[in-house]
Amino acid sequence: MDIKKIPILFIGQCKNGSNSMTHFLLTQEGFIEGETAKASCRKRVEKKDYYSNWDKNNLSGAKYLIDKSLVVPDLQYYKGKGSFKRNKLIYVIRNPYLGIKSHFLVALRGETCYSKFLPFVPRDYISKEEILKLSFKQVCSIIERNPLKIAHTIIVPKIYRIFPPQHIFFTTLEDISKDKNELKRLEIFLGVKFSAYRFPHKGKTINKYDKELELYKAGQMVFKKYSRMVFKKYIIKSEWEKLSGYFRANLVRKYNIE
Repeated sequence: MDIKKIPILFIGQCKNGSNSMTHFLLTQEGFIEGETAKASCRKRVEKKDYYSNWDKNNLSGAKYLIDKSLVVPDLQYYKGKGSFKRNKLIYVIRNPYLGIKSHFLVALRGETCYSKFLPFVPRDYISKEEILKLSFKQVCSIIERNPLKIAHTIIVPKIYRIFPPQHIFFTTLEDISKDKNELKRLEIFLGVKFSAYRFPHKGKTINKYDKELELYKAGQMVFKKYSRMVFKKYIIKSEWEKLSGYFRANLVRKYNIE
């Protein structure tokens, strides 16, 4: 098959269910994950290649080439891979309280979900004791290593400049993982027929904290200490009211945003 004729399917947002969505699609026929997409952000930065590449010898029957967690692609890096107009985007969000918490815990390890335009930040806090001493300001600085991830209202207008509206599929992790009708709506969007509707609630990735359980517990404790202040700072009701229009759902009520 000619790789230039196969559409690229982008999946976002990071820490909002992109792994689960990717794992689900890869159980279906015709979805191919790129080499770089399988790597962590750390590996992508080390490779100096954030964007996915696909094995041209392994594209038989491919319907979509998956590029995970790349929300605002830089078009110049896709030159030579066919018409970008054929590409699509699945934009996944989840409960914002859980999303910010998850992002903070991962960021403690020096990981970010959108590090192409940021210098790689090594882990600053390596001991349990140092984590427990974090101030609110330091907690915010860790979260803001990936500021675009927090503000969906910044990203959504940008993706509309790249993808036509009919090529963007908005969904929530809660809906797509529990409602078969949401998966059927996704079938129509992709023009495929799924062989099964078992959407994974958790990705089949190795638990990143298996070897760092004490750091994970410490991170949970310090986040709980400042959680109210964090949520008030980053979860803005007016922004989620705007997002509700894109998702055709009352997200403010869905997530009890005050």
